[in-house]
Amino acid sequence: MPPAKSFSKILVLGAVGVGKTSIIEQIVYGNYHPEKVMYSTLEDSYDAWIDADKGQKERIRIYDLKGLDYVSPNLPSHYIQIVDGVMLVFSITSKKSFTLIEQLKSDIEKVRGKDFPIVIVGNKVDLSDSRECDHAVINKWANKEKVKLFEVLPMNRNTLQEPITFLMKKIASGYGKVKPDVKLMFRRTGGKNSVKDADA
Repeated sequence: MPPAKSFSKILVLGAVGVGKTSIIEQIVYGNYHPEKVMYSTLEDSYDAWIDADKGQKERIRIYDLKGLDYVSPNLPSHYIQIVDGVMLVFSITSKKSFTLIEQLKSDIEKVRGKDFPIVIVGNKVDLSDSRECDHAVINKWANKEKVKLFEVLPMNRNTLQEPITFLMKKIASGYGKVKPDVKLMFRRTGGKNSVKDADA
């Protein structure tokens, strides 16, 4: 069993423009502004606290890296090595963003193994009229790959918390800190930091 950790690290990956940063900021801060102009992320990290078992608080750090290129996505191997779990995000309005997720999952498992905690998030369900990713098809893929799939609404904080809570439970159960069926509640506090402390 891995040693006890002071906090858990989660990496969020996906293509450019799928809404990774919007998801993270809504999870951590409860902020969603559809009219807000979003700029391409370079590297950021967010600290948050969750209420875990028996009144204990767990600290998590979420790493948000720039969107990956469709043609030649370079897996950030340094981060893959240091994090405890990965959230892979695609847009249901972009089939190629899902194809990229398929590749990323395979590449991550080559580095960390089949049991490494990964969760798949289909964003922008509010744009269902522009859907390119058939739900039945991607759900069948998720079942085959034995990975949990969530489709989320960017303006609904509860739906956004579900995948990261699921991921935290998988991570925590691996360290023996929190029972898998314990409900985790995010607090509205959090900090946005430079990612230079990735080895902390």
